[in-house]
Amino acid sequence: MKKASRKRPFWVPKRSSKNGFQNFSLYSGDDPTAARFMLNGGVGTISVTANIVPKIISEICDLAFEGRSDEALNLDSKLKELNEILFILIIRITI
Repeated sequence: MKKASRKRPFWVPKRSSKNGFQNFSLYSGDDPTAARFMLNGGVGTISVTANIVPKIISEICDLAFEGRSDEALNLDSKLKELNEILFILIIRITI
């Protein structure tokens, strides 16, 4: 992810009193859809799965940023079972 993070800032929202937000970047927070999200313009992911397989998530990010969608989605598909196991329990918080 080091390579990808050099290309894209970690957190970009800047508030201007006149124009609202400028330079706003979107990050995925959903591992099963993160690769597609990045391939469609997202600038990164905040990943739970990366705690278990950081090199694979980093490689998916690099492939997505390079526009190599078939390779990114193929590698991402190998994580399907792991993601299903990691996200069995859904905790809902009422705000």
